[in-house]
Amino acid sequence: MEISFIKHKDIDRLKWDSCVHYANNGHLFGYSWYLDNAAEEWDGLVEGEYESVLPLIYKTSPSGKKILYTPNLVAAAGIYSVHVLSETRIEAFLSQIPDQYIFGTLRFLPGIRPKERTQGASRTMLGYRLYIQEPYETLATAYRPELTQMLEKASKRGLVPRHTPPKPEQIAAFYRTHHPEGRTDVKTFHALQRIMYNALHRGIGFASAINDHQGNDLAMNFFLFSHGKLLSLMPVSSKEGKKAGALEYLFDLMIQTQAGRPLILDFNTSADAHLPVSFGAHHVIHHELGHEEAPPSKLGRWLWNRFKG
Repeated sequence: MEISFIKHKDIDRLKWDSCVHYANNGHLFGYSWYLDNAAEEWDGLVEGEYESVLPLIYKTSPSGKKILYTPNLVAAAGIYSVHVLSETRIEAFLSQIPDQYIFGTLRFLPGIRPKERTQGASRTMLGYRLYIQEPYETLATAYRPELTQMLEKASKRGLVPRHTPPKPEQIAAFYRTHHPEGRTDVKTFHALQRIMYNALHRGIGFASAINDHQGNDLAMNFFLFSHGKLLSLMPVSSKEGKKAGALEYLFDLMIQTQAGRPLILDFNTSADAHLPVSFGAHHVIHHELGHEEAPPSKLGRWLWNRFKG
């Protein structure tokens, strides 16, 4: 098994994207265009003639160190492969990560479980997915009672889908205004727009929003299709929207329109379990390599907080 380190500028994008597209565990997060728009910098490890690939997403510290991290808009990374992802292949890739890369966080897609390593602690995080190939009436029977009640109240309050889908810059502005990190996370604000416009150009994404009866925006989201999955990119609701259950209403309407198709709705979150679980979503396990705590020195803590991603 020959694994090569390739700098970003030297990667054959056609071969890289072909590997991600046909990989047994292919995912939107692995495409070069997505990585370019979601990450600051990335290089790659490549097996043979792009039979398997692993993006190395990093930030450069003031001292020039390359710190591996998981961006906000990349929930997890591959090793993407057309071969079986055996323990041997996984460990071969991880052992080839160059020494100049420091582990901040390296979170993997489900099915990739690295061994404990000296570079950083190993821990698990949960993601949530819902199979929506059944009719809506069947899917709705798995809703929790409190969700069903909330949806009924939302309907009575006059919540409706936005007449015209919001543009990417409107969704990004809504994120900046209403998301807890929106005002300070300028990088995600710009990355969101780049990803959404790229998805629209490729015909693999659509925007959705919920209004009150006066036409005010209460919740917004953007969804992307890839590898049999429907990915929720960045769901956000206003304070009024949270009280009205606007985000729950948005997801329910989306499920109604997509139900019966052979799709998996990926809620794309590890932080907010309540919403996906209330819809009957099942958890999947992500394994992560990284440092759980900031370094003890003052400088180390500053660097950690500045570059942990």
